[in-house]
Amino acid sequence: MINQTQTRGHTHKRQMKISAVSKLMVMAACFTLGYTGVSTVRADTGTSGANGANATDTTHNPAIATGGNGGNGGTGTYLNGGGNGGSGGTGGNAYATVTSGIPYIPFGAANTAKATGGYGGNGGSAYNINYTPGSGAVGGNAEAGINIGTATNPYNGNIIGGGAYATSGYGGSGFQGANGGNATIDASSIYATGDVALTTVAAAEYGGRGATSAGNGGTASLASGPIFGQSTAGGNVHVEADLTGGTGGYGVNSTSTGGNGIDATLGSSGSSAVLGSTTGALTLTQSATGGAAGGGEGSVVGTAGNASSIMDLNFNTLPSRMTPSSLVVNNTAKAGDGGYGGAHSFQANGSNAGTSYAESTITTATGIDLNVTAAGGNLGGGASGATVGNAGNGSASTALATGTVTNNGNLTIVSTGQGSLGGFSYHGNGGQGGNGVAVATGTGDGSGSVAVNAYGNGGTGGRGSTTNGFIAGSGGTGTATAVGIGDGSGSVTVGARAYGGYEGGIYTMNGQQGGDLTGGNVGSGTAMATATGLASSNVNASAGATSAYGGGTISTVGSGPALADAYATGLGGTSMANSTSRGGAVWSVRALASAPVVSGATAHTQAFAITMGPTRNSSNANGIQAVAYASAMPSNSDANAALASSPNVRSNFNVGGNGTGPVSDVVGLMTLAANNMSTGSATTYHSEVDWNINPAQLAHGQQNILVGLLNASSSGTGTVSFALDLNGTTTTELNAASFSAADAFFTDTTLNLGAIGTSTFTLNFLLDVTPTSNGATFDPNIIFGNATMASGPAAPEPAALALMALGGLTLLLRRRRTA
Repeated sequence: MINQTQTRGHTHKRQMKISAVSKLMVMAACFTLGYTGVSTVRADTGTSGANGANATDTTHNPAIATGGNGGNGGTGTYLNGGGNGGSGGTGGNAYATVTSGIPYIPFGAANTAKATGGYGGNGGSAYNINYTPGSGAVGGNAEAGINIGTATNPYNGNIIGGGAYATSGYGGSGFQGANGGNATIDASSIYATGDVALTTVAAAEYGGRGATSAGNGGTASLASGPIFGQSTAGGNVHVEADLTGGTGGYGVNSTSTGGNGIDATLGSSGSSAVLGSTTGALTLTQSATGGAAGGGEGSVVGTAGNASSIMDLNFNTLPSRMTPSSLVVNNTAKAGDGGYGGAHSFQANGSNAGTSYAESTITTATGIDLNVTAAGGNLGGGASGATVGNAGNGSASTALATGTVTNNGNLTIVSTGQGSLGGFSYHGNGGQGGNGVAVATGTGDGSGSVAVNAYGNGGTGGRGSTTNGFIAGSGGTGTATAVGIGDGSGSVTVGARAYGGYEGGIYTMNGQQGGDLTGGNVGSGTAMATATGLASSNVNASAGATSAYGGGTISTVGSGPALADAYATGLGGTSMANSTSRGGAVWSVRALASAPVVSGATAHTQAFAITMGPTRNSSNANGIQAVAYASAMPSNSDANAALASSPNVRSNFNVGGNGTGPVSDVVGLMTLAANNMSTGSATTYHSEVDWNINPAQLAHGQQNILVGLLNASSSGTGTVSFALDLNGTTTTELNAASFSAADAFFTDTTLNLGAIGTSTFTLNFLLDVTPTSNGATFDPNIIFGNATMASGPAAPEPAALALMALGGLTLLLRRRRTA
């Protein structure tokens, strides 16, 4: 027997790696319709495994066809110095179909075609390391279809549970892994007089594992035309098509390449993969899922499969299509995960997750319930090799939903874009979180209601390593846009919600999640909702945006910007915007603005919140009916800029050591504004900022809660109510009968709410403005923080202030004279 450690120039270490792969080949099981090859007396190479047998069923109901599994390749013989392993046998193909010429039963497992491809055989082991193990063989293909004509049976023509299912075979493993088999749905349709439920599923399987290269996943597809179901007598119809691309195989050693995940695509512009016809209730469901990337030990891992699903249907113009009494449309696209790199000791980067895109454009004369979802792969590929390996990024997801109802029907739309997580790395950078984008647009008429919602969610960044300056991945952005239009008397309700993705944390040396300034950026959230009801007295627009906070140490990492805009136009209703942020000592801050919809005018509301980031200039509030801006833990430069025109308040805040007392912590800057307001019944405009503070996170010790009322500008006439609540109890209240009185209250005044203490507390600022003249404006600005009275720069003496004012007036007069 040859000593296996005696190699021709090969190292013992490499021999052990290849031997491990060879043992994997030997251990692979034989399958039903194939066999394992055996070495002949004189051969140096193991024989190839037999191919799996093909299977066809076109004569039964249900029709079931299962291809035979390919046999495994034989082991290389020990004679004549050793030999290569044999190749695996290919998996058998399967074809199954049910047609109207075959008797069927309206319930149970009948009316079903099921095709399953055989597994590809694994390659055989090489006896000696100087030879090569056999390669795997491709998995068997699977094809299924169903075609049933109009039912004439004693069960009222119902065909429940009809469907075609095609599942391909796995690719075989070996020195080179083979591709998974392909899965195909034939043109499928059911016609009946009663209810119809037709489901078609094509699922492609994995590529085989490989020592040099892994196999790709198989493809999944529809052979031709849309999947179609029809009830000729007004029964309920449900038609569904699902495609799943195959997952790439795994590369098993340091020189191997991972297999690719395969794209999944359904529909295209001007078409749809599913279609139905009935005067009853119709449900159409379409789903595409991309295959995950194959991971591996080598420097190259596979790419993830993308997913795309498009439905473009106008039931008012489709030829020979009946208008359903109600319509439910579900459309989903989900991308494949990124490949995982370097599971043991080798250097390998993870690959990016696939992208997803889902779009539906639906028009009908009756009601629509439309749901569109695009989701990225669960995460970008991770990396855990002992040497440097960066993780893969999460994927972007885009969901677009458009619905139009033309004849008094109710319209409901939900669009969701979910960005995926970034991959994590033990010895490299974390992956970026994917962006999530959702757009929803709905148009109705007559008495039908319109309800439109969009949700855009950014993915969380992946965790990274603290060693050698690596960083965590940034969170993805969330963007949501929703538009609802009604030209009749029906209600219009529109909502947009956007969530920024969290920043990835940091792996410390012991593998625990820690965090510091080497973390990535957090994701922002931007939401916009627009509701228009030309003849409706019930029009409501609501926009909400939430920025994520850092995954690092909470006292040093803030949140991204969160911006929400809401527009509402009609005879009555509400516009509302709210934004949320947090970070550091601010456990949460919510800015909220609401405005009534007055007939003939648009109510625009805007809310903004950020932590440890650039403040939003109060000039951005110009012309907006209700505004709430909140900047938590602002920079010293932003705080000093806000204090510059309010010397009395400035004298009580020592920002960055520019005063004589204890250094202050400026916790928040706020703008609460009402602009260009319309008069009418119940026309109170509301702005609010709610804080939840943890003093233990503050940098400059326990002082007092000081609130600085910086300034206010106004025009027109109206009344003002203001309340300041500490832990749910009102400490300050204003009820001003005129804007001039409110201006005086908010001009350069400091409120001392007492010791800040050590316990978490809430602080709420609430402003209500009721105009008595059209176009009126009232805009106050506020600062608050942990500070000590008289700790800042001394305020100018009154005489000095008067002199400064006189000098300014003189300068102004001089400019006027010279103008």
